Amino acid sequence: REGGEHDKRAGQILEEVKEIMWDKVGIVRTVSGTASAALELGALLDEAEDLFERGVTEATCMARDAAEAGRCVAVSANRNRKSGGTHFIEDDVGGEKKAAAEAGQ
Repeated sequence: REGGEHDKRAGQILEEVKEIMWDKVGIVRTVSGTASAALELGALLDEAEDLFERGVTEATCMARDAAEAGRCVAVSANRNRKSGGTHFIEDDVGGEKKAAAEAGQ
């Protein structure tokens, strides 16, 4: 079915992905922030895949693809522990090992 509630929620997921990426996987990052982002994006990906399976539309495809790409970037950023280029990793105050473990490290 074109449009409807599935597309509305897909648009919301896309906005949530953008917000998470900006807030936690942006230019200045922390290990706990990228770990948290990976978990949040994984949950959004699950929901987006479910929406896509229930109704293939441009919106549900965009939400699914954005959540998957965002999750991949967040996981990769979490594994990279060196500042470089235009990205800077701030020191976490506690919880670095826990955050890394939660992200699947």
